[in-house]
Amino acid sequence: MREKDPKAEQVRAAKTSEKVTETVGAPALPKAWGFTLVDAGLQWADSGAWLVSGGVSRSDDAGDTASSFLVLGLPPQTGPGDNVYVIGLQMAGIGVGLKDIPVLGDVVPPTNVTLDRVQLLVTTRAMDRDTVDKHANLVLADLSAKAGVKTPPLPVPDEGRSLESGPHVAVDLKLGERVLPALWIDTPAREGTVPPAASGLSAGASQTRWRDLAGVAGRSLRRIGVSYQAPAASPASTPARVRLLVDAAASFGPLELSFQDAGTNIPVDGSAPAPTLSGVGVSYDPDPGDPAALPKVAGALRVDPDAAVRGEVRLDGVVLIRTPAVNINVAGSYAKDPRGSSVFLFGELGAEHLFGPPCFTVKRLMLGGGYNSMVRLPAPDEVEKFPLLAGLTDETVIGKDHSPLKVLEVLTSGSKPWITPKKDSFWGAGGLEFEVFGIVDGNALLLIEFGADWSVSLFGLVKVELPTGGITKSDPYARIVGQFSAQLEHRDPDTTLSFAAALGKSSYLVAKECKITGGLALRTWVGGPDKGTTVFTVGGYAPGYTPKQAYPVVPRVGYTFTKWGITARAEAYFALVPRAVMAGGSLSLAQDLRLVRWWCSASIDIWGEWQPFALRAHAGVTVGIAAEANLGFVRLRVSAEIGIDLEMWWSPEFGGTFTVHLWFISFTGAWGAGPPEKQRIPWAQFQRQIPQPLKIPMRQGLVPHGMEGTYTPVPDPTGRRSGAAGEAPDGQVWTAAQRGFVFATECSAPASEVTVNNTQRASGQLVNVRPMRKTSVKALHAVTISHVRTEKGSSTERLVALTDDELANWTFAPVTAHVPFALWSDHNEALRPDFGRADTGVVEDQLTGIEVTVPEPTAHPPTALCALVADLEAEALEDGNLPLSRDDTVRGTVPARNPGVRELIGREINCDQVRTRRIALRQALLAATGRALADDALTRYGTGAEKALTDEPLLLDATP
Repeated sequence: MREKDPKAEQVRAAKTSEKVTETVGAPALPKAWGFTLVDAGLQWADSGAWLVSGGVSRSDDAGDTASSFLVLGLPPQTGPGDNVYVIGLQMAGIGVGLKDIPVLGDVVPPTNVTLDRVQLLVTTRAMDRDTVDKHANLVLADLSAKAGVKTPPLPVPDEGRSLESGPHVAVDLKLGERVLPALWIDTPAREGTVPPAASGLSAGASQTRWRDLAGVAGRSLRRIGVSYQAPAASPASTPARVRLLVDAAASFGPLELSFQDAGTNIPVDGSAPAPTLSGVGVSYDPDPGDPAALPKVAGALRVDPDAAVRGEVRLDGVVLIRTPAVNINVAGSYAKDPRGSSVFLFGELGAEHLFGPPCFTVKRLMLGGGYNSMVRLPAPDEVEKFPLLAGLTDETVIGKDHSPLKVLEVLTSGSKPWITPKKDSFWGAGGLEFEVFGIVDGNALLLIEFGADWSVSLFGLVKVELPTGGITKSDPYARIVGQFSAQLEHRDPDTTLSFAAALGKSSYLVAKECKITGGLALRTWVGGPDKGTTVFTVGGYAPGYTPKQAYPVVPRVGYTFTKWGITARAEAYFALVPRAVMAGGSLSLAQDLRLVRWWCSASIDIWGEWQPFALRAHAGVTVGIAAEANLGFVRLRVSAEIGIDLEMWWSPEFGGTFTVHLWFISFTGAWGAGPPEKQRIPWAQFQRQIPQPLKIPMRQGLVPHGMEGTYTPVPDPTGRRSGAAGEAPDGQVWTAAQRGFVFATECSAPASEVTVNNTQRASGQLVNVRPMRKTSVKALHAVTISHVRTEKGSSTERLVALTDDELANWTFAPVTAHVPFALWSDHNEALRPDFGRADTGVVEDQLTGIEVTVPEPTAHPPTALCALVADLEAEALEDGNLPLSRDDTVRGTVPARNPGVRELIGREINCDQVRTRRIALRQALLAATGRALADDALTRYGTGAEKALTDEPLLLDATP
């Protein structure tokens, strides 16, 4: 017998739920479920397991006799380890049935569906299906029998799932007297932390767990579900509640009335249940057994039952009309919350032939828009399911259920709705469906979004079916469904241009058993921090590679044949991402003969990167066989597999490993150099991997182009200068304004310290150099700011660094950037544990330079103007005679304008003769003063003369 767990007695002595959870280390219960223990008893098992059970006293008005609690302690089944604790609070004898719901009670089957018990469970550790079913529930039943209490078993997870740690709600349902398996859901550990909404519930609800009732409760009930609603923040009086929901329908001749998410809210505080309803649909079908019977009319209205609690309104609607002449589908939504109103409307008009010549027939028109509304753009392989393109009632979009409520569920609710309210977002869409030569069916849609984020998108869908006569003699030889999209999209801070194409899931060649898949995508960033980045892929990425969220994802280029128990598959891919390129493919063949199954496969993957350079390849071949036999109560399975895996690399040295698998044993060997991540390269080689090491960008304050003049760089006697700010290879230099001059230095290599004229101005983290296997390196980014000085009596110019006093009013700000992970990360961190596992990524916010703001010039204090008052008095002038009067006539030569004078002036300013005289004058002044004057060709003056003289000058004849 195991040593007794001391926590058992501590739990039995505890008085409140808070003390219980604290003792066993479980998360605190939601506030609405708090309780006080009454008459707690303790039972032990030989295995060391224990059970504390008893009644509870609730802080609210819930009945004490209807509630009970249990705490189950489970030691490890084998070996050492931590105990698992389960806390349970049960509300029994609720007895709420579907017949108690107004209107819905009239359409449920004669055998009522009732909610018998609600149980809150909190587990400290996850338990898989076998642990819950074959261990925990057996221990719980045994200890409950010893204690003389009835406790329901723990909910058994579905196949492949676990009962995760944390709080859960389990609901026991009855169909008449028949007990159905419990439905259980995850719940928030505390108020305000809820999982995302699902199945059309509000954001305050947990995910709904549904059970299909087809064939169990008659045709009127389709499914039943349960969810947990956390207490509303406003109003505070709204309690936590469990929801019992159903999808049901009732037929009255050609009319059908359907309900969605109809049910009841059961408050956990014991107050009276209240009915709830999300959607109502009505449809008219003159002959439900004949799909061709027309007309058909259907409509639905869907509301958010929790919107009023949140002070909001959400109303969705759809109308579907089919007549012999035309089909009309219209969907819309109206929502209002404290931030404003949202509305959208989208309609379709279709017919067998709307308009157009026989070679190009338009069959459907689509038009719509939204205000304070957003459309979720489809991924490359989701285009055929985009309802605005494929159609509101297309089977690929909504499945075989063409009810209007299903249309609304896909369009505006569910876990991934296509259209949702969004403040300050607007959209408009228009498109058409067409047929070309009776062979090609196509859809095209132009969608424009604008607001803080915007996009212009063109989506297309093409379907081609070749003549019938394939293997089955009734299906086409081939069915090709092509999905296309082209987008220019801005999502702050990125602007991207992308194109994608993919095959639809229903595409095949020769026969339906021969499925074909594939896709390609190109995305380039034309704005934002990643401007210039481009990603291209055909068939996806390398196995195990995790692309960034913004990278396009497309299906593998492949071919799959499945028939006669044989499955053959061929796949290929190619991708180009920043800093890496990858390509590969695989072949596999398998056959299942019931008792015997055999398989073989081969694959190759190639990965190359250039920062740092590395080339890797992985190839593998596997062959195996397995056999099964049932020997009474024992199932015997025997399998054997042989294979070889080969991995090679070159970076910059060659090496590799091989692994041979022989049934139950394997061995590995290696040759050459170690893997690239373990190789060290010298500094001289690493320098060549740094692109454009230094940039000195101008931020602001640049004088407009055309006024810079020429400049000859001044040599640096130290030989250390890498370039002066503004100098270009052609000798051009910045001419900065006196106010607002800002420039920066940016280096591709990160630094741990930035100095300006030997004074530290910024500091960062120590630098790691991965290819060199160096960590915590001190890296200096040194900037020198100098001015040109000419000594008295000399024409020689030299650079003189500014002093700290001269830089006192200058402003310095660090410049940070993301740098490649493959170059500047710690080599001890895993770059790619498995082949092609993850993107090389970046090291964020590394110090790469300094931004310099030059202070504005200091204005000198104004000089006072002094004058005697007498000097400012007005002086009287004697009347004089004007030399000319208006009546005088012109005497002598009359001025005239001759064409070409302006060009002559500009040309003569820069003629060789004038230039020779100017050079001689400059040399004479230099000899006399010792100061060098600028030797400018005065080209600007010559050009300026032509611009300054707006008209030809007036000229006089110089002849006397």
